[in-house]
Amino acid sequence: IRGASELNREDRHDLLVGYVNNLAKNLGSMPAALTMIAWANANAYSKKLFEAYGFFPFLFMWGRHAKGKTTLIKWLMATYGMQDIGYASLPNLGTGVGFARNMSVFSSVPMCLDEVRADQQTKNFYGHFRAWYNRQGRTLGVKGNQTKVHTQEVRSTLILGGQDVLTDAATRSRCIEVQIPTNGREMQESYVWMEQRVDDFRWIGFDWIQEAAHIEVGPLLEALRSHEKEIVADVHCDSRVAKHWAMVSFFGQRIAAKCNIDIDFLSYAKEACAQSVVDQEEENCVLTSDHIALDGDNLVLWMTELIRLVKQKGGSIMNEGERFSKNAILKMLQDEPYYVECKRHYMGNRKAQRRAYVLSGNLPAPLENIKKIAALYS
Repeated sequence: IRGASELNREDRHDLLVGYVNNLAKNLGSMPAALTMIAWANANAYSKKLFEAYGFFPFLFMWGRHAKGKTTLIKWLMATYGMQDIGYASLPNLGTGVGFARNMSVFSSVPMCLDEVRADQQTKNFYGHFRAWYNRQGRTLGVKGNQTKVHTQEVRSTLILGGQDVLTDAATRSRCIEVQIPTNGREMQESYVWMEQRVDDFRWIGFDWIQEAAHIEVGPLLEALRSHEKEIVADVHCDSRVAKHWAMVSFFGQRIAAKCNIDIDFLSYAKEACAQSVVDQEEENCVLTSDHIALDGDNLVLWMTELIRLVKQKGGSIMNEGERFSKNAILKMLQDEPYYVECKRHYMGNRKAQRRAYVLSGNLPAPLENIKKIAALYS
């Protein structure tokens, strides 16, 4: 492989084991790392999977600014040697014609659009995202014939990266989401290990492509159906979402077995799938009533209602680039040192149980003021 070291099969296995473990250390989460790598592994089978299902999921990686998201994305793309030629940022994309053309050239390997935000430019591309998911490209005229057209094929897969969750429910339902953690990460030794070997990562993709070229489709689809049935039985999600997570679960378990990693990855996939369904339902929920309370010395916030009020009252004075979706705010809140837990709590005038966020300890000044107000209601 051009630009890579010469590695025999044993060396390549050791490289995969090191890749998985160091990515997990850098992320601070083995399940999140396996989710990303499983999706990348499935890329080599994406043509077969699209022919069977009519779709292949996007991978959406998001997290706070300056937490290494772009580096993580490029390490993942490096398994197919696509970290440079396949990477683009949405603010610099322009019309997207060149990016779409590359998606028709590169087959069953990942392209990336980074810096996806909750702004108008991203909203303008939601239609493109849905078309790419269905592998429908631009409709073009045929040179020299005014009566004929042809549709540009979409052959590559897609990674989306950003600081915020996607605000379009239809696009979001087409993604496997991975939030980049803020805490619990080892970002020095693992970073050095990954960077020193980044040119060799394409050997991992090479082996995946070799395996995909010789696999029998029937047994593969049967194994995926088994995972899908288990996910649907526990999560009660729709068939498309279950198929997304069945792909991740199957390839994630296989990678864990190859690397001798003790993890029940199917159970994790079920939990992640269930959480994605809840997040999407709550993103679309419209609620009213009181939204702050005290529980002992803890501040309890009905965040769904608080965020709704902020958007309703302050939306007109907020700059487009300063807006974050509700689920992005909630997940960021869970990374704060004063976060205690999320639980059902009696909130509002009707004293209905709501999914509330409990905060304690050394709160920032704005939250301390909210706590004082909550004391007046208690």
